[in-house]
Amino acid sequence: MGNEEERRDDGSTLAVRMVRDAVPTSRHAEMLFRMVEDLLGDDAYVESANGGTNLVLFRRARSGENDYVPWPLVSLCIGGRLSQVIMLSDAEGEPPPSAARKRRPRLRHAGPGEVIVHDGPESITVSYGEDGHWFETARSADPRTLAGVVPFLNRGSAQPVELLADFAAGLDLERHGPGSVHMPVHLPGALRSVWLRGVRAIRHGLYHDRLPVHACWVAADGYDGIALAWGDTRTEALERWRKDVERLRPTPPKPTQQPPTDPPPDAIRMAAPRADGVVHEPAPENTPAVVVRLDAQATAAPAFGRWTRLLGHYGTTRPAAMRRDTAGFTLVGDKLLDTLGEEELARLDETLAEAPPPADFRSIPGLEDRPARNCCTVFYRLVDETTGRAIAPLLETLQSDEFDPQLLDGDRLRWDIVRQRWRDLE
Repeated sequence: MGNEEERRDDGSTLAVRMVRDAVPTSRHAEMLFRMVEDLLGDDAYVESANGGTNLVLFRRARSGENDYVPWPLVSLCIGGRLSQVIMLSDAEGEPPPSAARKRRPRLRHAGPGEVIVHDGPESITVSYGEDGHWFETARSADPRTLAGVVPFLNRGSAQPVELLADFAAGLDLERHGPGSVHMPVHLPGALRSVWLRGVRAIRHGLYHDRLPVHACWVAADGYDGIALAWGDTRTEALERWRKDVERLRPTPPKPTQQPPTDPPPDAIRMAAPRADGVVHEPAPENTPAVVVRLDAQATAAPAFGRWTRLLGHYGTTRPAAMRRDTAGFTLVGDKLLDTLGEEELARLDETLAEAPPPADFRSIPGLEDRPARNCCTVFYRLVDETTGRAIAPLLETLQSDEFDPQLLDGDRLRWDIVRQRWRDLE
């Protein structure tokens, strides 16, 4: 968004401006982070990187236990930015000046940085320049992002940064989804990556029918996802999972390879933060688990195929209708299924056949001689999700050697049709 809030005020940017004014300098941003951490007390969980200059604050999902909500509450970067920004140059070859940047005295013991206040998919970012003052803000796509902060900051009963800290500490992050991460020991910088690997394992388990339809709780290791267990209760799922861990011995992923030592002169260097802290031995008792509560699968048959369960980004169960055949499968998201009548579902194959053919990457100049991939997955959008009205089909095509169930993101696919097909390579 940049400085869009300076050019218009239609109410959608009020929260952004009030957050910005509560933390106008990088020193205020550090104060905010520490205040929220203090307010959470033992329920705070901080991941540190790059010698303490990159900090991410999470909170416990279960007080007194090593279970955490795997999406952050506040992120702070001291001395730089958390986000990667590529500045465009003007005709003179210099970066364009920020419209909001003014000549201000440099603050003592303050400099560039960035702070992000998160609330699940919503976030507000404030970036600081060399003088320590804010110069840019951004928010997530929803115009209502963190709208609840406005009445909170309007109380005026304390300093704005204190009110913002109270607001952030009081956010119920668990309302975004039923997922959590069980971390027996602190694994430096691993909470979010553990969550993503565990979600991937659960999506694979659902797709390959490794989890029965009556499974209420599921646990997967956050290393390589090979230990997967379910139960009627959270405790039962974790007990079964621990037995799988002892038997299968999951191991953490190997560090990614370093980039070439001599990149091209015009290359943009983008280095991931280096996590701070002690790396524990990957023993069974130290293995992290992703734990998710699954909603029950519907018993009444859908008008198309059979029910399956998908997992959303925050662990929410989403129903979908799937029809498997010898060539692959066709899946219809639950929101779209509600809008299509029986006749439309009966002629779904005809509708997809009338859509533009999926793109073939070998039609791209320079890729004509590449071998064909064995698996073609096409995502169709046939309905405008805001109006429910039919639209000209929108297609996204992916070609690979194998189908990856990680693609079945329950939140993303609620209005989509997914068709996967195996190709005859002879």
